[in-house]
Amino acid sequence: MKLYHIVRPIVTLAYKIYFKKVFFTGAENIPQGKPVIFSVNHPTGFFEPTLLACVFWECDFYFITRGDMFRKPFYRKILENLLMIPIFRFRDGFESMRQNTAIMDQIRDMLSENKHIMIFSEGTTITVKRLRPIQKGLARMAFSNYEKYGDLDLQVVPVGLTYSEPHTPRGEVMIKIGAPIPLSNYYEIHTQNAAKAINQLTKDVEKAMTACVVHVEKESDEALADGLLDMYQNTFPPQTFPIFEKSSRRLMAEQEIANNLNQLTENQRVVLGEKSENYFSKLQKQGLNDVAVAQPYHASFRNLLALIIGFIPFLIGWYGHFLPNWYSRKVRNERVKFLEFKGPVMAGVALGATLIQYILLLLIGLVVGSWSLWLFISSLPFLGYYSLVYKELQQKYKACSQLNKTAEKQGGESYISALREERQAILSMVREMPQ
Repeated sequence: MKLYHIVRPIVTLAYKIYFKKVFFTGAENIPQGKPVIFSVNHPTGFFEPTLLACVFWECDFYFITRGDMFRKPFYRKILENLLMIPIFRFRDGFESMRQNTAIMDQIRDMLSENKHIMIFSEGTTITVKRLRPIQKGLARMAFSNYEKYGDLDLQVVPVGLTYSEPHTPRGEVMIKIGAPIPLSNYYEIHTQNAAKAINQLTKDVEKAMTACVVHVEKESDEALADGLLDMYQNTFPPQTFPIFEKSSRRLMAEQEIANNLNQLTENQRVVLGEKSENYFSKLQKQGLNDVAVAQPYHASFRNLLALIIGFIPFLIGWYGHFLPNWYSRKVRNERVKFLEFKGPVMAGVALGATLIQYILLLLIGLVVGSWSLWLFISSLPFLGYYSLVYKELQQKYKACSQLNKTAEKQGGESYISALREERQAILSMVREMPQ
């Protein structure tokens, strides 16, 4: 058994804590009994490969990874057991790049054995809400397999991941696996002109991947899009369970918003930007946030009672995991330079530190042998998760209470109604625009 199969269930559990919700769709598009190259976008350091491995257990994914991580024999052994395959770049040096020839032969052999290879086709890692142009390496790899082994019915599968906020805990993820693209569709073109076949496959895969993500075309529209998408998410909060939910509704709705934003005229975009900026500025000046306007029902007596009754369990769960959480945030803030790696590193460090803490607690439990200590240790994981849910309810209750206090000073219910009408008018500009 590979380390991959031992680690996967642990990481799956960790992701059900780090992420509030993971929507996924397209499991039926994963070909079985055929060689597959998964073409995946890459907005974070290493959430993409690990999330796909944790959500889709139908197959084992082999990940093409930066070669510089494999330089030390100890790390190389671990990474290979996690089904990672090194590819070296120009910056890794000529001697390292010479290894790529043997590695590509290895990949072709793996595909001939119906393995599933994952490649990050954009080539670099940047956290943006759009698909960046994909590189031709995927198409070259696919056709080199065809040239060596002939027709193996190789399939290229487009995959897209879209995050609400990957670099802080309790965000949402939407994953879509698109319909497979048979390489055989391009054999005739390849026979006549190999370069043309590579370009056509690259173009078709990029189009298919774009349909799998929330794609905001202009970089200048990203801040506006983030605000609009936050407003939509606050309007339709997901159910807590299941955390991994098979559903395409959230992705389709957010794609609609992004696509309509992309189609706005420059004048419409300016008007929408001004309305959005005015709305959020108004909230900021009063110390409010959009969650309270969208979900005012959280400031209820029932929630207040739940917060009071659940305060002690919250304290136990929160401070019972204080050290792992504190250390993971410290590492993220002080040692991680690039945004794309902040969330993944934080999640990884938190998982490692939490496992160490529980191992130490179990050892203490064995030495002490107290039933009350064992009860505390066994309940701590559940209280830890409860503390996260409690904290989110607490923040929403506080936000809604602040909105009610502000409304009392600004004209009562009419003030809240005006805010709701204002936000609805903003969302309508990108949700009701004719296609």
